[in-house]
This record gives sequence, structure tokens and C-alpha cells, in this order.
Amino acid sequence: MVDAATGRPNARMEVLRLLKDNVKVGCRMVRTKFIGSDFDAEAFDGVGGRKMVVVNKRDRMLTVEVPTEFAGGNVAGNSRLEPAPRMLGSALTLPPFAVVVVTARQVE
Repeated sequence: MVDAATGRPNARMEVLRLLKDNVKVGCRMVRTKFIGSDFDAEAFDGVGGRKMVVVNKRDRMLTVEVPTEFAGGNVAGNSRLEPAPRMLGSALTLPPFAVVVVTARQVE
């Protein structure tokens, strides 16, 4: 879980941290029709609202159109990702091999 050369958490540990911090006990996995060949996604519903984990599987920048309920939502990821993931409307831009959690925006 830790890189032997640098002592920093590796990708597996970062993903576990993201899941632990964002997907709480009582959340349930929901059907995700948001699937592509360059990325994977899984949605959760429960405590803290709806959240979606998005994984860029490629060694290049990737822009993904998220479902409307997640457009403009909060993006949580590894703070060391360069460049940082960003959301512009419903377009989520991910750096190579990024894993992020997008929280659906609150509808009032």
C-alpha cells in the first residue's frame, strides 16, 4: 500500500482512502449506465447524497460527460494529481489514471 522507494501511499491506498472518506456505511451501489472503454464508473446512494466513483483507465487526459445530476458537483481526488481534475458543466476532465469521487449537486 506504500511505495517502497518514496514511502508515499500508492494508487491502491489512495483509492481506498477515497472510498473510505466518501462512501459510508449504509450506502448502496446503484445501477450505473455511465460506462465507456476509457473509464469505469460506479454510483452510490445513501448517507451524504449520491456519489459516483470515476476511474480514468488510460495514460492520457480524458474528458467525460457526467449525468446531469452530477453536473457542477463537487470533485474529490488525490491532491497530487497533475493537472487537477476539473468539472465544467457536465464535462469532467481527468488526468491520466485518475480516480475521483463526484458528489451530485444538491437540488433545492
